[in-house]
Formats: sequence, structure tokens, C-alpha cells
Amino acid sequence: HNDPSQVIEVPNAHESIISKEMFDAAQKRLATNRTNAVVRFRNNVYHLSGVLKCNSCGRNYRGLTLTVNHRTKERRPWYCCASVGVSYVKCHNKSVTADAVNKQVWDVIDIISKNLHVIEELGDAIKMTATEPEQHLIDELDAKQTALSKNIERQKVLYEVFSEDKINVDIYKERAELLRNEEKKLKQDVKAIQIKVLERRNSVNLVKATQDFLVRLRSNPKDEQKDYLVKTFMRIIFKAIYIQNQEIVKVDINEPWKMCYEEGMKCLKKSEIANKEAIPTEKAKRSYQPHRQESVYFWSRSDVR
Repeated sequence: HNDPSQVIEVPNAHESIISKEMFDAAQKRLATNRTNAVVRFRNNVYHLSGVLKCNSCGRNYRGLTLTVNHRTKERRPWYCCASVGVSYVKCHNKSVTADAVNKQVWDVIDIISKNLHVIEELGDAIKMTATEPEQHLIDELDAKQTALSKNIERQKVLYEVFSEDKINVDIYKERAELLRNEEKKLKQDVKAIQIKVLERRNSVNLVKATQDFLVRLRSNPKDEQKDYLVKTFMRIIFKAIYIQNQEIVKVDINEPWKMCYEEGMKCLKKSEIANKEAIPTEKAKRSYQPHRQESVYFWSRSDVR
């Protein structure tokens, strides 16, 4: 780059690429586009963005607006699989309207809201988990890692003994296989415990996020748009919602809301079973009717001609 102090500007030395009138007209048009552009749907309409996932390919469902009436220019918000437009991905999962999926999601939230007593009943356990989130898991993890280190050391010793021709090949293979299987099992246990520790820590972060959300909700004016709060709320409740053929087929819910949802589903199943058992009884009652006592008349031939 040239030093600005060494640059000499000479007016009218070069011919302009565009005229002054064309430049002013372009700037005026750009200003009009910036101030008068009509945005029918903003990103905050898609409250479930980042939560909805495709059950076929595992990609996110992203929000977009589609024209549903070309005559009236009516547009509606939809969610579609992110694989759309990706040449190397073949996913035929259908798009779904925001209204349709929102209704299904709020039905799930309704089940959770009706079973919040589960959290109150487990209040002491939740408090204990919050104060001592993973201490017993840490102890268990240390024990597994110690056992894994001893296992690896035993494998090294076994190989050294075998390399010195002190044991038979068959014996070496048998013992080595047992140690490798034990090592594999210990590694799986270590990974499972690490995942549990992360989930516990995430649950503590989730409680803090819930508290922050409630604070913002109380401080937010009632007449102000709360779309961003709804999006935050959805991320607090749900880990992921899987869509297949425009229907929710699987819901991954964060704790402790998951306990409320599972309790609600148990109650719904019990009521469905009770209704199914009651239907045959009602049919039997309607089908059984005691016979009426009908009058019986006897007649004889009259002598009157």
C-alpha cells in the first residue's frame, strides 16, 4: 500500500467510470431499499429453529417463508429440512408449516404444565443434585480409570513375558483376549460416566438459564414482543424435536421437564386403557334388555252364529 502522505491527488485527471448523476441515482435507490423494505416474517417467528431436527437425515429443520397464494402474495412460515439444496444429500422428508408444528409442540408443553407437581415432590432430590452435582460420579470415574490403568499395565507385563518365551502362545492369546475385553468394558464405563457428569453439569446450567429466563420475562413489558423469550423457552424445555412426514415422532426433553412429560404420558395411557375397558361394559349394558311381560290372550269358538 502507498503511504497516504506520498499520494498526490489531481482533480479531473482521470475520467470517471460512472457519471455523478448515475452515482446519485444509485445512492437514492439504495436509501429507498434500506428504509422502505417490507419484511413480512423475521427470524424470530421461527420459535423452534435450532430445536427441530429431521428424523430421516438428522439435519436441522430451518425456517423459511413460502408463497401460498400468488394472487394475493400471501406468505406463510414453514420449516424444511436443511438438506434442501444440498446436492450430495437425498432426503425426502416433507416440510411442515410453523402453525402445524407449533400446535403439536404446545400440546407437549401442556402435558408438562399439568404435571409440574412431579418436580415439587422431588424437590429435595433436585436440591441435593444441585448442591452435590457429581461427587459420587467423580469417585466412580476415578475408580474405573484406576482399574483401566492397571489393566493396561497387566497387558504390557503379559506381552513382555510372552516376548521372553516364558509362556505358551495359546495361554498368551487366551489371557490377552480376556484383558482386552476387560479394557473395552472399562472404556465404555468411563465414557458413560463422563456423559453423566456432563449431563449433570448441563442440568445445573439449565436451572440457571431457567432463572434468567424468568427474570427477563418479569422485567419485559407486556406490550413488547416476546418472540425471543419464546425461543429461549423452547431451548430450555427441549433438546431436540424430530419430524417425520410433518409429524413429531420423537421428543428429547431436558430434565426435570422430562419427568413431568413421562408422568403425564403414563396418566394418558392409564386413562386410555380404562376407557377401552369401559366401552365393552357399556355395550353389554345397552345390548341387554330384560324381556317385557307380554299379555297372553286365550280365545274359544263362540256359539253365536
